[in-house]
Amino acid sequence: MYRRIHHVALTAALLLAAAPGAAHAAKVDANASWLAFKADTGEVNDLHATQNGDSITFEDPGKTINARGAGSVCGAPENGKITCTPGARELKIALDDGDDTYTSQVSVTGKIDAGAGADRVLARDGVSEEIACGTETDFAEIDPLDVTDVDCETVDHGGTRDEPGDGTGDGDGSGGAGTPPPPQLGRSVTVAPARGVVTVRQPGARTVVLRAGDDIPLGSIVDTRRGAVTLTSAADANGKTQTARFSRGVFKVRQTEGTRPVTELVLKGRLACGKKSARSRGKLIAARGKRARRRLWGSGHGRFRTRGRRSSATVRGTVWLTEDRCNGTYTKVRRGVVAVKDFRTGKTQLVRAGKSYLAQTKRAARRKRR
Repeated sequence: MYRRIHHVALTAALLLAAAPGAAHAAKVDANASWLAFKADTGEVNDLHATQNGDSITFEDPGKTINARGAGSVCGAPENGKITCTPGARELKIALDDGDDTYTSQVSVTGKIDAGAGADRVLARDGVSEEIACGTETDFAEIDPLDVTDVDCETVDHGGTRDEPGDGTGDGDGSGGAGTPPPPQLGRSVTVAPARGVVTVRQPGARTVVLRAGDDIPLGSIVDTRRGAVTLTSAADANGKTQTARFSRGVFKVRQTEGTRPVTELVLKGRLACGKKSARSRGKLIAARGKRARRRLWGSGHGRFRTRGRRSSATVRGTVWLTEDRCNGTYTKVRRGVVAVKDFRTGKTQLVRAGKSYLAQTKRAARRKRR
């Protein structure tokens, strides 16, 4: 009896091991918005993505592909090849820990994560993509409009190649070799990436990825939604400087005049609050006041000020958040003290560590008084 049970169990185990999907398999998933390919751990991938009309084909010869999560938008995989017709607006590629190569010939914007390993990303496909290369030494051959993370060691944008320690050195915001020039009072600030991806757009210029320290003119737009930047500005006319770190938002750099200038960071980006009837206006403020936001975290010492729609926050050596909402501008202090100027009331409120202040819109303030 024991031998029979043992034989049945062993046979079942062998059948499970041989079943489709039990071996290493990449996964393809899809919904109405995106199509995703995720490589399996322990595999070295040579993945090609091509497009014919609305159909996208993934091919990685010899690999097993599991497309159960893609529903009916994909055909049956065969010998490492699968074709899908998802109507997706975004493509998501995630490789894993091998020394992988990904080649894109797809005109759908998307995100590429090459994962660990010494990887090659070949995405000269004419559409914008966000590219993360992961650990070890990686190479990316991409379009000028693509955005790469700081972990992509060598990047070829088509005619120009960025490598560790290289750069333009002309103050275009992409970073240059050596120490950047000091900030100039009323003219420029110095910025350097602290982590993640930071982009800079100077007045009248295109957006570039900040790869090393560089000087940029006042009026430039800095995007730290996927990273953090260290910003140094002139504190006076005698060469003294001040430094702070900013993250999780988009801002425009300005500076006041005078012997004690204030460096001001103005929150930028669309705040989609919309308009509704008078009857539903209160619900709109309550609901969208939580969802529709643009924000900026700051940490540092010196005369820095963050400015939203309804208030500005001048720091005194602190860590603070400025956040525009549909019902006002919210300031939260994690450390130190911030002086918040409420544009509606004209009053200045000192906000200390652990406290917050909401400079309300007129509509929100009227509703609160009822």
